[in-house]
Amino acid sequence: MSYGFESRRPERPQSIAPTVNAPAQVPFFYMAHPNRYDLFDGELLPVLSKLRLQPGVEGVDHRGDHMLAKTAKERRGWQLIEWGAVECEAFGQSYPEYLHYFDGKAGRIYVEVWTKPVQMRGGTPSWQTDSDGYKQFLRAIVAAGLVPEPDPSLTESLEARLQASIDRMTPRATNSPSIQRQVKRCEEQLLKLQALKNGPQEIAAPEVTRKAPTKRRGRAKSNG
Repeated sequence: MSYGFESRRPERPQSIAPTVNAPAQVPFFYMAHPNRYDLFDGELLPVLSKLRLQPGVEGVDHRGDHMLAKTAKERRGWQLIEWGAVECEAFGQSYPEYLHYFDGKAGRIYVEVWTKPVQMRGGTPSWQTDSDGYKQFLRAIVAAGLVPEPDPSLTESLEARLQASIDRMTPRATNSPSIQRQVKRCEEQLLKLQALKNGPQEIAAPEVTRKAPTKRRGRAKSNG
């Protein structure tokens, strides 16, 4: 008896998605604290920390549950920021959350959306960062009230730190253009910080001195 076997065309194997040649990284949450602010080009913005969801570390249990760790951090004044707290902009694209991941050779690599790898052939990748997008995110979470207000004493400590840097570098700046630039940058930051501390100043509009209108002389009439 003959059987009607059917032949099939061979299928090409699907291409394997490229992986990043870098160690795996666990997911994390950003956290903010009222004592963790700093100047970013004259803006007082929060300096964020990370709660990494590493099982068995910092109160995260063996299943990755972070609620005990979150509670412990909040008792010390930290505020956890959820992934989808605000919409993010990075590298010209919009993201609903600030965390994403890349497939790595050793597992998933969780990073901020403002960070992306540029794989070098046969080597470890270099990482690009969208600093403007990150600062936009910081402004957004401050405007939305998702981070605690800075401690009132913070500006004084920042001011003292900048002044100490200026005092330390000034004697060495005479023959060093690079140190001179650093001193100038610190002085500019100090002025901006003092302006932030003092608040916007209302400037009175200058008085306008109006001249009395001049009388136009008419043409003399002829007696002819």
